[in-house]
Amino acid sequence: MPDAPKVAGFLSYAHDDDTHDNGRITRLRERLQLSIRVSSGVRNFTIFQDKSGIGWGSDWDQVITQSLEAVVLLFPIITPLWLASPNCREELQKFRLRQSTLGREGLILPVYCRETALIEADDPSSPEAERNAASLLRTLQHEDWRALRRTEETDPAYPAAIERLAERATPLLRRFRTVVVEAAVPRGQPDGASPPPADNRPQPDSATAAISAGQTTERAMLPSEVQTRVVDQWGRGDFTTISAALKGTPAGARILVRPGHYNESLVIDRPIELVGDGEREDIVVEGVNAETLIFDTNIGYVRNVSFRQRGTNNYCVWIKQGRLTLEECDITGRSLSCVAISNAVDPRVRRNRIHDGASTGLFVYNDARGTYEDNEIFANDLSGVQVSHNADPVVRRNRIHDGNGVWNLDFLGMRAGHMNTMTTSAIPS
Repeated sequence: MPDAPKVAGFLSYAHDDDTHDNGRITRLRERLQLSIRVSSGVRNFTIFQDKSGIGWGSDWDQVITQSLEAVVLLFPIITPLWLASPNCREELQKFRLRQSTLGREGLILPVYCRETALIEADDPSSPEAERNAASLLRTLQHEDWRALRRTEETDPAYPAAIERLAERATPLLRRFRTVVVEAAVPRGQPDGASPPPADNRPQPDSATAAISAGQTTERAMLPSEVQTRVVDQWGRGDFTTISAALKGTPAGARILVRPGHYNESLVIDRPIELVGDGEREDIVVEGVNAETLIFDTNIGYVRNVSFRQRGTNNYCVWIKQGRLTLEECDITGRSLSCVAISNAVDPRVRRNRIHDGASTGLFVYNDARGTYEDNEIFANDLSGVQVSHNADPVVRRNRIHDGNGVWNLDFLGMRAGHMNTMTTSAIPS
């Protein structure tokens, strides 16, 4: 079987809890992973989750066991089902041994999500294995999220709680990195220097040598570094315009955009990460008489950028191909729709502000699919969401307000209207 993924975090949870809450735990993992990356500066930090991290046909128990041996932090999602699960309890015990092996404490960060009787008080009549796990958990400092269980993910309290958890994890991760960097530098040698080889045979690098000696290194723990390019209008990066960065950056790389007002139209035509590096309102990309952003490749990621469009007969963001993940952006289009999705694409559009469009906020058409969730869609002149020409999106948990509602309600997700919060002056027929 393939090697277990090299990860730095592990999510321990009961699958039925995630299914019951419509994937809320999976989304928590995605948001927490990103928050820890931003907070710690470890760009490749990954939280392992068996739902997305194990390939078909793999030996589940072996993959999870190997992953726990390569993990730095454990996040148990505590519920009655978690405590009743032998697999979850075993994950906790295995990681407790791992923590002892590392000589570190505090690497287990429980998130208490549902009232669980044995966590509140011991019960001699309960199964011994559950009592032992609960007893261990009671000794650990946990994040109490019971009150957040019914909180909308768009509520400011929810991302604030994720940030608090990320802030707890960050110093633990930094301390671990400090230890492994020190272990990788031979004593008595200057930083970056190594003793001359005794013979002409190839010498192992520090990571290989440390692994052979039973030590743990950052290279062994974390995925290889993603190539990163920086856009800075002051000339203190690799490029002064985003367009130049898109042309000069290889596929699979990350582009960090520092604060500035970029008057340009962008086309992403190969797999790229485009991430705002600073406060979103200070990172503005504005297109005039052209689409501000066209996504025309198979996969990509865009986050934390303000997109503006001025002119006539153009969208602000147009997703024409593949699967783009568009997150936490602020998007305004003063011509056509703020965000247009067409041609059977399947994007993920999450936690954005889509507003003040001269037409519709979100326009899904021509067989497009995709998932659109936790966005705030407001103050668009015609409608918040419009769906046409055989499109079939999943639209859920959005706040749609101060506009003319939603056109074409007969599509997946919007059929269950309670999944979205809509405050409108009128809903067109």
